Amino acid sequence: MEKKTIGKFISVLRKANGMTQRDLADKLFVSDKTVSRWECDECTPDLTLIPAIAEIFGITTDELLRGERNNASADDENNVAKQKTKSDKQFKAMLYNREVKYKNLTLVSVGLIALALIAAMIFNLGFLKGIVGFCVASVFLIASVICQACFASSARMPLNVDEDDYTETVKIANSKIIKRELKVFFGAFMMLVFILPIALVGDAYVGLNIDSWLPIGLLLSLIALIVTYILYILIIRKKLIQKELLYCDKNEEEKNRYELKLLGKTLTVAFSIAVVLFAGILVLNGIGYSAFAKEVVFTDEDDWQSFKEFMKNGKGFSSSQSDFWHNVYTEPVESMEDPDQATDIKNHLYYKDGHEYLSYECHPVFVSQIRYLEFNEDGSPAEIAVYTMEAMFDASRIYDAIGISLLLLIAVDFVVCSLVYVVKIVKRR
Repeated sequence: MEKKTIGKFISVLRKANGMTQRDLADKLFVSDKTVSRWECDECTPDLTLIPAIAEIFGITTDELLRGERNNASADDENNVAKQKTKSDKQFKAMLYNREVKYKNLTLVSVGLIALALIAAMIFNLGFLKGIVGFCVASVFLIASVICQACFASSARMPLNVDEDDYTETVKIANSKIIKRELKVFFGAFMMLVFILPIALVGDAYVGLNIDSWLPIGLLLSLIALIVTYILYILIIRKKLIQKELLYCDKNEEEKNRYELKLLGKTLTVAFSIAVVLFAGILVLNGIGYSAFAKEVVFTDEDDWQSFKEFMKNGKGFSSSQSDFWHNVYTEPVESMEDPDQATDIKNHLYYKDGHEYLSYECHPVFVSQIRYLEFNEDGSPAEIAVYTMEAMFDASRIYDAIGISLLLLIAVDFVVCSLVYVVKIVKRR
């Protein structure tokens, strides 16, 4: 038969009353390590504490010193089982109350994050003070992180090696607290990234309109979310498990391995597509927007008459081009304030060796550039391509549209891959 001691009796009484070692220690004004030593029979309580301990558990000092109740009988095992059941219920109730309290306190941190957004919007959109809005919002975000850290620290329960019955339960409860704390931290970081454009983009002291702020902020938040989640899976979670701040049993380990493997595949696909699209951007940047310009080709078959007429009047290309030419500059040369501008009207085509071939009339605002395509045997130009300013403007718009589309495709690539990853994780769970 197991020897009855004061320490083991105190352990049974404490668990039956749903108390932790810290709870009992606080009532007796001692440390929880002292209570742990009592229950491990490393030492016994001081005689001055015996009456206080007996009063806490509602027993006599004699019963406490003997390590058993006076009415011990043959059905002690049934009584112990009943006490164990009662202890489990009380312990679970205590954990539930702690969890509910922690959830309610978390609303304070979430509220501070919401206040950060409201402050940023008021100062940026209402008072046109973007940098002030960012600073005020940052103060709220820092306060939310500090508050949540304090709430989590108070809610976590200490682990005691002698509490075999509740060790796993406590680990699971503490793990939930840490995960909720991390969610608040990540939420505060996402909000900080979302409001960052009002301090960096454009004139920070004038603010940023909502049409510009919203897309930039959402894009930066999405990037930050993906990056922080990757860091969590690869580094942060591993460190927390090593420090036993996150609970990880065999099922949890298997789930983590699956998530890590799936994340590797998802990143490989996402970055492969992104590299191809980014290569397209580099190629686009290399060829320039002039490659998209519509050219007008002339040859020497008609002795350049159509070329001269086109350059002078803007005819032969399109009605919109002709209108563009006549609207841009219709002032006669004689009325120019600067007579030197008249020399800009006379332009020349050249032989292959650089000598003048023929002259024509054209104002520089009409034509962007002329490219020689072919030369005759005598070196005179046989075929040329003319690029008007309007054609260059159109080419620039096409160039910008393609570039923006490629950037959007990169963003869509990561969004789609992230959604596929999330769907597979949810389906797995």
